[in-house]
Amino acid sequence: MKIFIRSIIKKILFILPIKPYLILRYYLYYKKWPDLKNAPTFDEKILMYMIYYRHHDMPIMADKFLVRQYLIDKGYESLLIPLYGVFDKVDDINFKKLPNQFVLKANHGCGYNIIVKDNISIDINKIKKQLTIWLNSNFYYEAREWVYKDIDRKIICEKYLENSDNGELIDYKIFCFHGQAKATFVCSSRNLSCGLKVDVYDKHWNLLNLKKKYERSNRNFDKPICYDQMIKVAEDLSSIIPFMRVDFYIVDNKLLIGELSFFPDAGLSPCEPDEYNEMLGSWLNIDEITKKNS
Repeated sequence: MKIFIRSIIKKILFILPIKPYLILRYYLYYKKWPDLKNAPTFDEKILMYMIYYRHHDMPIMADKFLVRQYLIDKGYESLLIPLYGVFDKVDDINFKKLPNQFVLKANHGCGYNIIVKDNISIDINKIKKQLTIWLNSNFYYEAREWVYKDIDRKIICEKYLENSDNGELIDYKIFCFHGQAKATFVCSSRNLSCGLKVDVYDKHWNLLNLKKKYERSNRNFDKPICYDQMIKVAEDLSSIIPFMRVDFYIVDNKLLIGELSFFPDAGLSPCEPDEYNEMLGSWLNIDEITKKNS
């Protein structure tokens, strides 16, 4: 019976327009209605951001292929992850011409990644099947993140990133509000058995007692040697819109941009302790979200 009810709810949600969909989705997650008038918390602000705010550059920045030219035009070509190829169809991929290690990504969503560490032993048919599913899916319908709705779907192949000293790849996600970097989410242990860990630092690299979705690592990370550059780039890229998350990697002391995104966890990821929900929310100006934009 529960499975049947979930199926009915899913069908109803699928046909709803963006605003009622997101409001109902928020209610089902939090068991309360969002406050769209005051929006005190970060998740409520992100929900409003998804409903009301539009900027013509945001779909380009969200597109994992088109963003490359966007970053080149902004002067950041040196920070791009090396690209091996871009493909409109799965059958266009010639695996024999790819290196032993690489990453395949769909350009129109989140989490659409396949990491290949040994090209010789992979199941090509299995990979093609998964890529085909992604190419036939519109990620917009997952959570109504409007920036993905009309992206021309492609598969891109990028260099596999790994630090030569210990193999670990740290992901630095900088949260920028109105062009100002406020916090850096340090993601570690992504490919380890313990699972992804996330630690949060303020702009001055002070560790915050904040948990958001994932467990903390209980490690004390040193401030990256290129941290000032990361902040400068993140603030520059985010200066035109109210909120942006800019992701970076550091590979053998070289800074690389991972991706640009706008709706962390699609607005469903509370902070612990609760005080941080409103602290992050206070950094996002509700008037800037709802005012007329292009």
